[in-house]
Amino acid sequence: MTTAYTHAVHGHMLTAFITQPGGMVLAVMTAAAGILGLYTLVVGLSLGPVVRWLWQPALFWLFAGLMIASWVYKSLVISMGTLT
Repeated sequence: MTTAYTHAVHGHMLTAFITQPGGMVLAVMTAAAGILGLYTLVVGLSLGPVVRWLWQPALFWLFAGLMIASWVYKSLVISMGTLT
């Protein structure tokens, strides 16, 4: 995932997604969290409502499913020898 994360940070989103979809999603989520954190710091809002909204079982299972699907994808790609 670190390679995909690095590609995403450098703006190469398609390459990041092909390398490891989960890593690209984590990079985007990290950037969104940073922007949201800066916004709340400047404006003076609380992150409490956002955290309560994100702390839902459905979102947890969606994220867990994405990470498992990313792992399966990467395992299949490596086993076929089409991408490293």
